[in-house]
Amino acid sequence: MPRHFGLKATSAAGRSAFTGSSSVRRTGLHGVCIEEPFSGQFSSVKVLFPMLGVAVLACELAGLPWATTNLVKLKLHATGKGNAKKPEMQAAAKDRWGKI
Repeated sequence: MPRHFGLKATSAAGRSAFTGSSSVRRTGLHGVCIEEPFSGQFSSVKVLFPMLGVAVLACELAGLPWATTNLVKLKLHATGKGNAKKPEMQAAAKDRWGKI
């Protein structure tokens, strides 16, 4: 079966289940930060929330702590402005950690 998000799908007695991949544990991750879905349109929300669920499931099965964050607050913390563009975020990351 296909592998998605570091998870291996298996089938037992006609039921599907997910088991965590050991490769996820070897990455040295301390945790995962997931962007909070936000949208003013219901059609977008219908797409975003299932993806959040998959990300949370992957973290739970891999034993990784996870948290959601508001993207505007993250940008504000990193660059001082909540509407920072990608190059500004990359520069802030390079200033803080010396690489991107």
